[in-house]
Amino acid sequence: MHRGLLLTFLAISSVAGIDIIPALNPGCNECLSNENVLVYTKVPQSDTKYDLHQIWDFTGSNPTVIYIITNQNSTLEIEWDHRIPISINTSTPAIYNFAISITNLFEYDDCNDTVFFNYKQPYRNVSLTHVTWVLQESVMTDIQASVVVHGSLHGEKNGTNGTVEINFQLMSSETRWEELPRLFLSPRSTLVDVGLVGLTPFCEYEAARYAVRYVVISQDCTTGKLEYMVHKTIDDEYTPGVFEMIDLLTPSSNWNASGGYLQYRPVAYTARQRSVGSSVQASMHTINKASIPSGSLAKRYFGSFEPGTLLVQEAVASFGDRGDGYYRQTNYTAWTLTMGYGLPETERTSSFLTGALVVGLVVPSAVLVGMTFVSVWLVSRARRN
Repeated sequence: MHRGLLLTFLAISSVAGIDIIPALNPGCNECLSNENVLVYTKVPQSDTKYDLHQIWDFTGSNPTVIYIITNQNSTLEIEWDHRIPISINTSTPAIYNFAISITNLFEYDDCNDTVFFNYKQPYRNVSLTHVTWVLQESVMTDIQASVVVHGSLHGEKNGTNGTVEINFQLMSSETRWEELPRLFLSPRSTLVDVGLVGLTPFCEYEAARYAVRYVVISQDCTTGKLEYMVHKTIDDEYTPGVFEMIDLLTPSSNWNASGGYLQYRPVAYTARQRSVGSSVQASMHTINKASIPSGSLAKRYFGSFEPGTLLVQEAVASFGDRGDGYYRQTNYTAWTLTMGYGLPETERTSSFLTGALVVGLVVPSAVLVGMTFVSVWLVSRARRN
């Protein structure tokens, strides 16, 4: 049986009238057509005075997404050393920078069936250091940019074996992702869908679960922190059974809406055909200070920043429900979040719920008014008689 790890990144940046400008390995003359994958996409923001530059990088060991915000009409160049990007330069100084990097997985023995990962329980690091990335397919147009990249995990004795599959897509119109939890996507957001598929748990871990570790990098004061906020919603049409939205805000996003954020619903899925029946709890926690992973493009880009100007924190996401049989029960887990610039999207009430509310309010009101009119008419008639 094929065993692997599935990571799906869907990046959507859209607003009517915007033409995205994507490029695969721009400026690299030695890059092979199917290896050392780097995608650069410029997204002009017609309703604001800035441009959003996105870089999706697979040239190092850690899949990385970098946002670079500049004034309008700015250009960006990537300098290469053979097949390795060594620097990123913009024609005008960046206004703000934000990035996430997937550093590794944690496999942990959830003996007490608490679901959540913590560093006090038995765990193993599943490194992505030796993953080889190969481009499977790509689309680069002014309305869509997408890549499908596969990587192979080669575990040592008792190590995790499998594959890593990453799919990035960038569209030019606002939409919801077609898969559950159907998060709303804006012109300034990137959707990241992570699936853990057919991994090989450590033989000594009878209650094996997996967690995903991210490092979040933002151009904020080092003494700041990511703000964790939970929002209740009344509408579950797009994500049945889930009535919460969770935001992780950088200080700049929280203070003046000019920073980065992560947003997700606390749900993951244990089958490819996502449904309420295959849904389990998802939680991003263990938010601590961290360092930029040395194997990522983020390390080379942010390495020249002045001390004290970067906030670097880790966030670990774990998945499951008590009594669900642990990871071995299905050998599959998929989880989705969005990252973006500005303020997180406010969940919009679905047309179905809006219609139901209208019917629920208007019809009883109309009946009440009608009954009142009939009662008044009857009393009036009785008095006349």
